[in-house]
Amino acid sequence: MDEGSRECLAIDVAGSIRSRRVIEVLASLVAYAVQGWLREEKIETAYIEPGKPWQNGTNENTNGLLRQYFPKGTDLTKHTRDDLDAVAAALNSRPRKTLNWKTPAEALEDHLRSSQ
Repeated sequence: MDEGSRECLAIDVAGSIRSRRVIEVLASLVAYAVQGWLREEKIETAYIEPGKPWQNGTNENTNGLLRQYFPKGTDLTKHTRDDLDAVAAALNSRPRKTLNWKTPAEALEDHLRSSQ
């Protein structure tokens, strides 16, 4: 009963909740928690507006590379860990233009060496 109006509020509760909805709710809760943590730690992130993939070119490029191995809709549980590791190794050993044509490992090594 609402203390202000002295009226009961009716709540229609579904008999079951679809798993997709549970996942959506959990994902939003996790996202909210991560956003709070980022704020507390004063970590700035780039906001990518929904429906504007060009704002995140690196991610879109990586998605395109992954699609060469796994077409959209591929069930990754059908692949072995060795299959996934082989794809990761192939992608991580590719030189990147954004890294002055170095592999990620080479760029990391250079960065660590220069910061000593």
